[in-house]
Amino acid sequence: METLVIATILLIGHALMGAVDGMYLHDLKYALHKHVDSFTEHIAHTLRVMALIPLVLLLFVLNTGGMLLWLAVFILILDILFQSWDISLERKSRERFGGLSTAEYQIHILSTLFYGAALALALIAKPASAWEWASPLILDTPHPTFVSTIGWVMFIGAILAGLLHLYYLHPKFRSAEP
Repeated sequence: METLVIATILLIGHALMGAVDGMYLHDLKYALHKHVDSFTEHIAHTLRVMALIPLVLLLFVLNTGGMLLWLAVFILILDILFQSWDISLERKSRERFGGLSTAEYQIHILSTLFYGAALALALIAKPASAWEWASPLILDTPHPTFVSTIGWVMFIGAILAGLLHLYYLHPKFRSAEP
């Protein structure tokens, strides 16, 4: 099986874990965006989903090279910083809920494994010439149809998730309780 196809399958795994974690646990069960003490964690999640949008576009939808490929690497580094910040916030952010549940820890670990492996494989799949600054921004060979189709689905999903995260930033969602 082609490396990029495996990367895409792992990206699907990340998306499934993210849907359970983000939509069910973060938004519905805990409503992190509603509580003052967990709102900063919601901001970290917003930054992460905003980083996902160009990453999916640059690595799974389009077959990029040169400066666009290096832009993807830069955004990935930013996302790692956002994730580190998110992790540092979780203890205090989740005190009201008794901390993270075992199930949520497991979801976070699986999601992170799928995401890291997907992005690593997508980068490894690039030919050496794509990493040159002078490389074309869009390489001549398009991604396999499966990869680009899933890429578009993930791209649109990330945009919708990003819009929801931005919507939840509105102060009307914060409760007065600590």
